[in-house]
Amino acid sequence: AGSISERRIFRLLSADMNADLPAMLIADRGKIGLYSGLMMLHYTAGSLALENQALANPNSTSSVPTSAGQEDHNANSTTAARNLRLVVENLIRITAIELICASQALDLRMKETPGKSPGTGTLAALIHIRKSVGFIEHDRPYSADINLTSEVIRSGSLLTALHNAGFDDYPPVL
Repeated sequence: AGSISERRIFRLLSADMNADLPAMLIADRGKIGLYSGLMMLHYTAGSLALENQALANPNSTSSVPTSAGQEDHNANSTTAARNLRLVVENLIRITAIELICASQALDLRMKETPGKSPGTGTLAALIHIRKSVGFIEHDRPYSADINLTSEVIRSGSLLTALHNAGFDDYPPVL
């Protein structure tokens, strides 16, 4: 789980796949090779996606006899539930990373093509994300950015921003 989002991050950061944006979404094209850009965010997303693959292994295949040999099988449901919780948290963090990368890409694209802007919903999402995480000019640690954007996802405020922009076809926040 999270692999599709990780692949979209890969495409956004790859200069040969991102429709002429700078490699690693580096803010200053003249600094390509000097700065890492958003590369470390991709490493994090990739690691989280791989962790989710490992956590997705069925817990029912790991069983030992219990109760003095009277029980042959453990459901391991507690372990499965704990793993699911970790997978969901990892998915939130991967999605947060994708939102950070997409926001950077949109800002770079708008700088390069003045007078053009994304669609209404995309712009509403960008504005909302940028309230938590600004444009990335230079390399820096990204853990705070990931945490802030993860909270935007968890809180449902991004869906609310889309709703307020006129997009009512999104599911309600539960």
